[in-house]
Amino acid sequence: MTEDGAPLARQLLQLRQDLSALRARVDQLPGPDALQEMVGQLSALADRVNAIEAAANERPAKVRVWDWSALLTEGGPDAQRAGETLTAWVNAVLGTMYGLVAWEAPDVRIQRAKSEGRTVRLIPPCWNQHHDLIAELGWLCQEWLEIYRTAKGTPARAGDWHDRYLMGLRRRIGWSSAATCTESHLGQTAAAATEPPRYDYEPPPRY
Repeated sequence: MTEDGAPLARQLLQLRQDLSALRARVDQLPGPDALQEMVGQLSALADRVNAIEAAANERPAKVRVWDWSALLTEGGPDAQRAGETLTAWVNAVLGTMYGLVAWEAPDVRIQRAKSEGRTVRLIPPCWNQHHDLIAELGWLCQEWLEIYRTAKGTPARAGDWHDRYLMGLRRRIGWSSAATCTESHLGQTAAAATEPPRYDYEPPPRY
């Protein structure tokens, strides 16, 4: 071989070596069935990642507690929405489902307390005319909604709401501003009791 052919021979030798190494690597690759299985595993893994990401993005926003000290005095759309939600909940849940929204004459209440051995009271239909009851029922409503309308609810929390929160409220009604309401007062506010309260009160004086 001439000197001019030496470089070409070396190139051909290198190409043969590279081709042999490439063929060896190709021989180590999995077959079509194995490749298909790997593709399926990768697809399943991608689906799991997407599902986890979607679940993280769908976490419910933290509930903002109704601040009735502001809502009752400032009014506006937020107050109206909160009032409508609260009124609908009191009527549907406490009124229809539990049967706890009703007027009790004093003698009937006393007789029932003696027979049942309880000091708890029903929720008067004029509740939305009393700011303290609005505030009490507001947090009770929001806690119920979080238990039953989000993924945070548990049977234990539901039981605690029913046994402790609701009963505590009913005991405190006797010390609320509605404790001295008379039936004549109920007659004056019966129509308003079925409507969301309108928050057009004057703000308290600033000192």
